[in-house]
Amino acid sequence: MRQRMEFDAETKAEEAAKKKFDSLVSGLKEKWDGQETERTKQCEERVRIGYQNEILELKTELEEMNKISQVAHGKWATLIKEQNDKHVKGLKVFGGRAKLVYEERLVDITKRMEDGFNRYTSEASGIGIGRGGGGGVKVIPHLKKYSSK
Repeated sequence: MRQRMEFDAETKAEEAAKKKFDSLVSGLKEKWDGQETERTKQCEERVRIGYQNEILELKTELEEMNKISQVAHGKWATLIKEQNDKHVKGLKVFGGRAKLVYEERLVDITKRMEDGFNRYTSEASGIGIGRGGGGGVKVIPHLKKYSSK
């Protein structure tokens, strides 16, 4: 019986020790889980803050690039307008020169046609064509137009 009592006392002591150990282990596990949860939250917060900072930096950079782009666009638009104006001015100058050359050549051609017409009429009148009744010279209407000058 004594052995039985000793055995029961030992069993109770072991059960008490086991309960105490299990209680300590579960307490540690809860504490570790809490710490792990806290570390995870802190880590997520650091990552979130890091990304927010990066997003803000990128946003600022994008705004600066947009401003630079607008300035560049304005400069390019001004430059293109200036180039177009120069081109139009050059074309007008060229058009004016071309018109002068055209008018000079028209006068020259008209003069040559008048000279040719006058020579033709003088030759025709010199040989007797066009006087009296000998067949007559008919002046071509479009040549008459040039001869009036």
